[in-house]
Amino acid sequence: MLTFLFSLLYGNLTFSEKEFSQEEKRQKFVVKILKVEPFYEACKVLAQNKNFEKLEFTSKSACSLRPGQTCELFLKVKKRFLNPYMPSLGERLLVKEIIGEYVHLENLTTFCVEGEASFQEGLRWRLFNFSQGLSPLAKGLFQALVLGVENQLPFEYLETLKSQGLYHQLAISGFNLAILYGLLYKLMRIFLSYTGIVRFGVPLQIWASLFALPGAFLILLLSGFQPPTIRAFFFLIFLLLGKLLFRNTQALLILFLAGAFLVLLSPELVGNISFQLSFVATFALLIGDWLWRSSSFISEAQASQGLGKRCLLNSLYALWLSLLVSLLTSPFILGLSGEIPVATPINNLIAGPFWSFLFIPVSILSALIALISEPLAKFIMELLAQIFSFYIELPLFTLKWSPSIPLNLFYLLLFMGLFIFLLLGKIGPSSRRYICVGLILVLLLYSLLVDMYKQVEYLIVPKFSQNKAFLFKDKESFYLFLWVKEGRSPSRELFPLLKKLGVRRIDKILLWRDTSEANIGLVEEDLRRHFDIGVIYHQEDLALDPTLRLFVPGKEIILLGDNSFLVEFKGLTLQVVRGFLKKEMVMPYVEVLLAERISPSVSHEGVRIFSERERNFALYFVNTEKGLYFFSEEGKRQDPLQRLFFPFFIDLGFVKIKSPIVLKGD
Repeated sequence: MLTFLFSLLYGNLTFSEKEFSQEEKRQKFVVKILKVEPFYEACKVLAQNKNFEKLEFTSKSACSLRPGQTCELFLKVKKRFLNPYMPSLGERLLVKEIIGEYVHLENLTTFCVEGEASFQEGLRWRLFNFSQGLSPLAKGLFQALVLGVENQLPFEYLETLKSQGLYHQLAISGFNLAILYGLLYKLMRIFLSYTGIVRFGVPLQIWASLFALPGAFLILLLSGFQPPTIRAFFFLIFLLLGKLLFRNTQALLILFLAGAFLVLLSPELVGNISFQLSFVATFALLIGDWLWRSSSFISEAQASQGLGKRCLLNSLYALWLSLLVSLLTSPFILGLSGEIPVATPINNLIAGPFWSFLFIPVSILSALIALISEPLAKFIMELLAQIFSFYIELPLFTLKWSPSIPLNLFYLLLFMGLFIFLLLGKIGPSSRRYICVGLILVLLLYSLLVDMYKQVEYLIVPKFSQNKAFLFKDKESFYLFLWVKEGRSPSRELFPLLKKLGVRRIDKILLWRDTSEANIGLVEEDLRRHFDIGVIYHQEDLALDPTLRLFVPGKEIILLGDNSFLVEFKGLTLQVVRGFLKKEMVMPYVEVLLAERISPSVSHEGVRIFSERERNFALYFVNTEKGLYFFSEEGKRQDPLQRLFFPFFIDLGFVKIKSPIVLKGD
């Protein structure tokens, strides 16, 4: 345990010390292609420069590249924006162990010469090429369950799995490794029992474990050595070493030993969410198994010889483990999506056999067959896709929960709850009474934070590559102005952010279409699927009734034309301009300007000006009893107090830009 804690400390120090910077201009690179993977409608490439530094770039034409090639190409920095609860650029690069994220400039000449790829990536490339000839559903299943690329599954299937809390089944993890290893172990044990291998004095179980080990390595190889499979493989290695040395080493100790070894070997794993989820899930399984076996009631029940009771106990055991895993991993899931699928334990119990004995093993089997006979492998995968299309129609539960407070306050509540339970454990022995008292105190704290958050008023302007959004919080109500770009749904970037801010209901929404091709209907459908929506206005509604008040007094959107509008918030006026902002376009009494490009003639005196081409962080305007405060996400992250307690205690860390203003109708 001490070794594991030391390794975490070492990893965190290494993780926080490194800094990254990227020049935001076009650059020519000569790189060796290491890995090529599908990435939504494009491809993502991992490459290595002459200094053996790794970098990553994306483009549609990159799909024609292949591992082993040496290419001369032009890249520009891929813009990353600093929004609430999102990792910074340095954190992203450090976790990926790369020096930069880029976009391939496809309009400029790319020259490549063939070279030798690694065995691993050559194998993966061959399987990727095989999957391109499959139907969309079969291709998505194959690439997710065999190669670890889950973004190619059709959108409707991805959304269904997310709503059911079963999206983790698509990701290659220790679960996939355990399934193949377990199947091979059973087969090897049966096969070796008919041989004379036991004459060597080593138990049959040890021989079966050793002969099944290549199956675990195969998953590691096909996944591209992803952190969860690395953790699972080393856990398995240490477990086998313990058995070979005839030591009855506890599995929990082996887990910490494997984790410490990997973190010391690669400190960047400390910040890798996949590694964290894999480690915590395995920890939950081991703790759950120990608690189950330690229960005297369970021991007495297991002594029963009835088939019905044994089936019931096995089902309860699986449900208990799934419940504990969901509980311990829920803070991590909440940090990713802003919500927790409550029905995951029950859905795992119902759907688990389909994944464990059908989808995962058959997909891996088809990958092996594809190396010998692609037509047969294609037939198997298409048949599996048809079965999956029937499976996805099963009426599973889709219940989700998200907190009514920002994510940072919810994490603070979790730490306070842990402290309360530890304190109660010191006061008296563990009992149901102390557990009930602890739960009541935590619920009271949660209610208090919810009530405090209801009194907060703010305007947040996040920064995205395409869509623009303005989120108003008027105490208990939320209002959203969403500027939708062509062909871009905000669900991937905006919706998780809103949920992490405690948004569950949006009372009024104004949808502004940037072009006639923007699919407003799809955006509206996505909004209603993810949130409780009051009223949705469109720009046509304002054309019919120019006097329409959209939100509430003091928090309003005023349209000035197709390319400009005013945002009013507690006496502060923001002017937003699409395109080039000239001096004569600036409205009187405007205090904040946001435009794509700004003329040098625009005066800076008394006005905060932000060019959307240069701004890469979210903006905050928070109203308190002491006045109106302005700050950026960049500034917020430099103050630990604000990162922990946002949106409280704003006056302790930022400069006031307006005195309190009481508007009529507030």
